[in-house]
Amino acid sequence: MTNYNESLGIIIKNLRTKKGLTQKTLAEGICSKEYIYLLEKGKRIPSAYILELLSLKLNENLTSYLMNTKDPVFVKNCYSKINTLREKRDYEELQRLLWSIEQLNDFQDSIHKQFLLWNKGICSYALEKNYSKSLSLLEKALSITRTYNTMLELLDHFLTKQELHIINSISNLYFKNKEIHPAITINKRIIENITSYYDDLLTDHLYSIALYNLAKYLITDLAYSQALNTIEILITFCTDNNSLYLLGEALYYKGIILYGLEKYIQSKQSIESAQNLFNITGKLSSLNLINRSIKDTFSKIGYI
Repeated sequence: MTNYNESLGIIIKNLRTKKGLTQKTLAEGICSKEYIYLLEKGKRIPSAYILELLSLKLNENLTSYLMNTKDPVFVKNCYSKINTLREKRDYEELQRLLWSIEQLNDFQDSIHKQFLLWNKGICSYALEKNYSKSLSLLEKALSITRTYNTMLELLDHFLTKQELHIINSISNLYFKNKEIHPAITINKRIIENITSYYDDLLTDHLYSIALYNLAKYLITDLAYSQALNTIEILITFCTDNNSLYLLGEALYYKGIILYGLEKYIQSKQSIESAQNLFNITGKLSSLNLINRSIKDTFSKIGYI
């Protein structure tokens, strides 16, 4: 069965050839020839802006076709691309994609609207550093499926994975706004919620992120013993699920925790293990941070 991307690509190709345009000519002033090729093959989801420019050049309203489609494969592809952009922290491209699809018929049911609002809330803080606007978007996302007075009251209920993701983002927003204790309390409840009711989420990315965030919050609060317990659970998760990237982050934070507990030799060993993992996975920014950390911190106390 032809999916949305493929059918749109066929329409664009038919209109282009009908008007006697080459892919290069159609692409001029809009995008690359290679992008048109991939678009026609159904391997790209065009933004609303590119679709509008193509509409003008082809003298056809492609946007109306986009807004009238209902294709589960297209929706699945959009979800995948949104998640990838968010995880890569490419917030500008993520924002453009959200703008281009939020009015489409495919995304008008409550669950899809909630998903888009959640990502818009994350983008808002990342790009504008607007705490109030971001919090408002995240709370609006939750209110689509829930009526609640407080976040803790909400966590007394059986929640969907998407709702837990949104609450996790809210706790992270609290932390960034230096509201550390509310962030810690909420994240502890998220983890309790997952371990008590959601066996399938114990191997999920959401569980690891909740553990990672809680450890980070506890370190900031100088609650090193609690942070160590949390980070050990995260290290076990990473080992069991072969997550080398996150394991490096966890080992680095374990080193920070052990340093706070004045266990300097163990701290240095843990940070050096993280250093080796970042070297293997090619995460240069974290590797450079660790190199500076070892040099600046451990030289002061005579462990280098």
